Amino acid sequence: MITVEQVSKEITEKVQLPFQYFEVGSLLLINNSFGPDALQEYSVYKKNEATLSFHAVESLTVSWMDPFKLTKVLTELNETRLDELCPISLLGMGTVISKTAFELFKRDHKDFSLVN
Repeated sequence: MITVEQVSKEITEKVQLPFQYFEVGSLLLINNSFGPDALQEYSVYKKNEATLSFHAVESLTVSWMDPFKLTKVLTELNETRLDELCPISLLGMGTVISKTAFELFKRDHKDFSLVN
């Protein structure tokens, strides 16, 4: 299982492709950058354990973070209950990704995950 520290190091030290995604703990991070030469932007979703859907809770520009800062932010989001976080509206994937929609996304983008 991949850790928050590993994800933080991976996405701050290497350029990722659009739609690259990482599942870590209760979080789903999806790269929504315009390309490898653009700022590395990630939509962060938190899993609702009851419905297995993911809810948008943050948008991060990881190009401006070091692995330690990103680890701190992701750890805090991972450890905070979903009902204590403020939902946000994101372009692209939307504010909620259902379990079925995520399974389809994973199928369509299987080559873009560190964890298949």
